[in-house]
Amino acid sequence: MSFIKSLGKLLHNYREASLIIILFLISLLHLNYAVRTDLYFSVDDFVVLSYFKDHNFFDILTFALKGDVFGYKKFVGYTNLYLLFKLFKTNPLPYILANHIIHTFNLFLLFIITKKLTKNIIVSSISALILNSFYLFWFSNIHEYSVTLFSLLTVYTFLTFGRKYWIYTFLFIFSLYSKEVGIVIALFLTFLSFVYKYGYKKLIPIYIISLIYIFTNAAFYINGKLLNQTESYVISFNIYDLLKGLLVYFNFWTIGFLLLLPLISKKYNNYLLFIIIIISLLPGIILVNHHQTYYMYLPSFLIGIYFAINLPKNNLKIIFLTAIFIMIFKGRSFFPIIAKRDYPNWQKHSIDQVLNRVNSSFDRNKNEQVIYIGDINLERDAKMMLGTNTLDLFLCEDITKGRSFVYENNNIILRDY
Repeated sequence: MSFIKSLGKLLHNYREASLIIILFLISLLHLNYAVRTDLYFSVDDFVVLSYFKDHNFFDILTFALKGDVFGYKKFVGYTNLYLLFKLFKTNPLPYILANHIIHTFNLFLLFIITKKLTKNIIVSSISALILNSFYLFWFSNIHEYSVTLFSLLTVYTFLTFGRKYWIYTFLFIFSLYSKEVGIVIALFLTFLSFVYKYGYKKLIPIYIISLIYIFTNAAFYINGKLLNQTESYVISFNIYDLLKGLLVYFNFWTIGFLLLLPLISKKYNNYLLFIIIIISLLPGIILVNHHQTYYMYLPSFLIGIYFAINLPKNNLKIIFLTAIFIMIFKGRSFFPIIAKRDYPNWQKHSIDQVLNRVNSSFDRNKNEQVIYIGDINLERDAKMMLGTNTLDLFLCEDITKGRSFVYENNNIILRDY
């Protein structure tokens, strides 16, 4: 009997390992596409690079008190970016690899958490595979990766080391200072305690930290964000605007399907998790002119858990519901893009044109003072590089040593200092 049990455990572990390997291999295919098409700095990345030029690691730690370069109180993701900057400067490959490693680890955590909750490794694998394709390509999206990482670690340690409250409390603090949306994990843990009977006493440290965080940051966000809104960050709580914002992220089919799942599984308490998912998406919904895909990253992992815990035990129903979920939630993006043909990325092309112009000008004349780039079609990211005065970070030291670069009237002006 003991032999049969040991053999069954071995086969179970083998199947689990096989599913994890498949998950990892598919993840590599998504990375392959990212390296082929998105190996460059973009938008907010340049603002962050500009800050790193003149500040040190301790300045980044103060973000938790005074706010970051955009005014938000988070420092965890910036720590990652700063270390990469110090080690690799503006070589984009380490940045995209670092993001991908965290994303893959998040998938493994999703797999482990859903397995703990469902006791079904097939269901866990399905959730992780569906989320595998949700890859963010801006390096500054590290905040979405890190808040999800520490949120999932908080959940995992809560489920695994419930009595060692200091572990998941410490990780929860890191999720809050990765990004503000990490606060929803307090609600998610409450849901787990209510539905899965983990006990509310274990959550007392989480509630205390949440209240301290809310009270210490409420005035900061009201004064800095609600009262001083820019055009890109206009906030609205109008019902019409909220519904319009929700439909940017979820179409009617997706909402209907998610609402139907607890009816199919007859687990009506799971509607509480659906509400938590909507709350986690509020930052993206209330911003009228700034609906961005990255706001869906953490909520999508909560959706993965929601989907897993609502699946019935019948295998045919699991296959049927999974096929529908993939079609309405992911569609073709569920599959890695493996086409051999590469198409030009005009953002990267525009940046390369500027860099090539500067390099070729110095090859002709080492004492060049003005470089004309008016004939180059400057795309958004090239303008960001020039506007944030980070051009020098992408040039060799022989060119930049003792010089500053200023963009004025279609010219790059070089000044000695």
